Amino acid sequence: MPAPLAILETLHHGASVLLVFFVLLTYVLLRVAPKTERRKIGGLAALFFACLGVVALGNVFAYFEMGEAATFLRATFIFLEGLCVISMVGVAAFRYTLPRLKIAFPRIFQDILLAVGYLGWLFLWLQVNHVNLTGIIATSAVLTAVIGFSLQETLGNILGGVAIQLDQSVRVGDWVQMDGVYGCVREVRWRHTSLEAPDGEIVVVPNSLLVKNLFKVLGRKHGARTPVRRSVPFAVHDCHSPLLVAEAVEKALRSATIQGVAAAPQPDCVLTSFTAGDVQYAARYYGFDFDGVVRMDSEVRMRIYLALQRLGVPFSVPVQTLTIRQDSEAQRAADAAERVGLRTQLLERVDLFAGLQPEELRRLAERLVPTPFASGDVVTRQGTEANFLYIVTGGHADVIVENTHGRSTKVAELGPGDVFGEMGLMTGEPRRANVIARSRIECLRLDKESFQEVIRLRPEVAEEISALLAARRVELDAAMENLDQEAVRARLANTRRDILGKVRSFFGIER
Repeated sequence: MPAPLAILETLHHGASVLLVFFVLLTYVLLRVAPKTERRKIGGLAALFFACLGVVALGNVFAYFEMGEAATFLRATFIFLEGLCVISMVGVAAFRYTLPRLKIAFPRIFQDILLAVGYLGWLFLWLQVNHVNLTGIIATSAVLTAVIGFSLQETLGNILGGVAIQLDQSVRVGDWVQMDGVYGCVREVRWRHTSLEAPDGEIVVVPNSLLVKNLFKVLGRKHGARTPVRRSVPFAVHDCHSPLLVAEAVEKALRSATIQGVAAAPQPDCVLTSFTAGDVQYAARYYGFDFDGVVRMDSEVRMRIYLALQRLGVPFSVPVQTLTIRQDSEAQRAADAAERVGLRTQLLERVDLFAGLQPEELRRLAERLVPTPFASGDVVTRQGTEANFLYIVTGGHADVIVENTHGRSTKVAELGPGDVFGEMGLMTGEPRRANVIARSRIECLRLDKESFQEVIRLRPEVAEEISALLAARRVELDAAMENLDQEAVRARLANTRRDILGKVRSFFGIER
């Protein structure tokens, strides 16, 4: 008896053993497999038992000598049974047994080994069923050439996948960029490599393209990650100074803490081109969070928007808007008066301006500039000079002081109605603390030039404000140094003279 026939007869005699083995294997896999794998395992089991039933029916037909159709039916479903067994053994070996033994096979090698198993079973089945393989191979040279030519691309993908696995140029978990395709390698199969883009889309790249074309590995799952450079374009009208625009954007990006954005190299803003009436810019930064590039770009765009809004520079967008307003001049004046009135009421609640006349408060209210900040923005930085006073109208911020050793301490919280930066406005002194936005905050900003007109027309205002600032500073010193009443009075007089001198010098007021 030929060896293949003897093997098949042995399998037939051990059919009950094979059935028990398959049932036990299926039961174990269904117990340990996750829900996503159970459908596949159940499908293989259902196909196996369906084939087993058809084979049993074919045996009955063959027993009663009901023709060659029954024999062919029986042989065909025996072949399908073998495929089911090989597939189930592959699932058990590659999905569960080998990983528990800490033996890892790349997915492409798993597919190749299963394909070899299927082909081996096919050859065995053909020989058992008296199919002359030698004759088929010898007489089908033309057919083989045609099939080989038609499968050229498929063979290239298979060999490309094998090459990728052997040289480890691309591994599961790597972030890859090529020809506009950007994503994380999720799977390397026999025909293609699957990339998951940051937005969740799956991009299927044939292995032959990875072998033939250039691609960039941005970072590896296990190892050092190379930061990816991102560029966020925007445009403003050419009537605004490029130096001021670039400086404002760079300052906003470098002072903000954005998750995934690298602190070094620092973000920058470059001028990329000129168009009709517009200047094109690009804010560039490096990011390590490959999964969050969409979120990082969004955060950077928000910082750009708020920085330009604080600068008073609008975006240039390629749209044409025709707005027809029928408001009268009186209506526009009424709207402006209402806005100034609300801001005047806000200034009246600021004790720093308690000595100002209503007309002086109204004049300051007209000069207030809306100044928004995003969460995490540094509104003022300790040690820097800035001649601005801020009034918080919405949101919250933290006041943080850094000591000489670089340690930071939170000393206060700011909310709607609070004022900060008054010493910088009145004396030009460097900031004594960092003010960092805890959430998005809205502020009204008053600069030195806006207040200078008021204080020069009525110099006695300087004395009133100096007394208030001195009282605040001495009150803080007394609490920190535990001063008695006499020491407080002495220090208050000296501090008042010192601050008044600085205010007069800063605003150019003669004594």
